[in-house]
Amino acid sequence: MVVPHSMSPRYGKAIHTAPYTLNPRLRQFRAEDADAMHECFADPEAMRFWNRPVHTKRIETERAVRSYIDCTPSYYRFWAVADARTDRCIGLVSYHDGHIRSKRVAIAFIIDPSRFATVSRRERGDAGR
Repeated sequence: MVVPHSMSPRYGKAIHTAPYTLNPRLRQFRAEDADAMHECFADPEAMRFWNRPVHTKRIETERAVRSYIDCTPSYYRFWAVADARTDRCIGLVSYHDGHIRSKRVAIAFIIDPSRFATVSRRERGDAGR
């Protein structure tokens, strides 16, 4: 929902609201997330900062998603990033190197570039162009 700039009725000052963007939520991976994750993993632009090469075969993504579902070690975890309205997987968030002795973790995420581009266009005000 886009809320225009308006005046605060209580204080008479202009208030600025952020445009509606993405409403993500984290959840456990499911086998049906392989299609959506393949959109991320097969995209060279999305994978340019990832620590693995671009997936050229869907079976590579299916294996990865299966490993995210069966992830049991306490020093790394994976969650699907899903659109809260549709529950469609649009990416992932993970933490790793979470050993207690290191006292820190590394957090990584990847989002489907087509979803990110839609959000960016909407924020600039040129959606649909």
